[in-house]
Amino acid sequence: MHRRIVPAVVGLVLAGVVCAGAQTTSPGKNSVFVAGGFNAATSAAPILSGQILKGKKTTVLAIEAALFYLSGARSYSMFPLVNGIITTNAPAMSFNCTGSDPCAFTGTWWLDIDAAEAAHPGLFVGQPLNIELRGEEDTGAGDTGDFATLTVRVQKK
Repeated sequence: MHRRIVPAVVGLVLAGVVCAGAQTTSPGKNSVFVAGGFNAATSAAPILSGQILKGKKTTVLAIEAALFYLSGARSYSMFPLVNGIITTNAPAMSFNCTGSDPCAFTGTWWLDIDAAEAAHPGLFVGQPLNIELRGEEDTGAGDTGDFATLTVRVQKK
């Protein structure tokens, strides 16, 4: 009995947040927080985005994201881009929602700014860092009413 009550409450809370529209602290000096609804597509579409004002040497960008889906069987994948470049550790993460209960999926990535600058000179150090969370609904069914969060922090090595 409790199993059905808790998902219903979570669904109502998330539905209320989705209706409120996207919220963001972007652009940020050392961190960015973004949350909002999105419509899953069958190709890797932008879900949320934010910006760190300037990339700095000897730092790492820590990226965390979560997708929430309210009900139904779906398969999703998500990954971040920083200035159009896919992060090198675990580039994409996938998950399956198999039932009618709400489903949540989280991912964590990081990007060493010095290594990214060495691989792509002039693109990261001293430049704005545009972070984009991309994702897709892999089964081809598409969807509406999903919710996502994106958290990005700059940390010293």
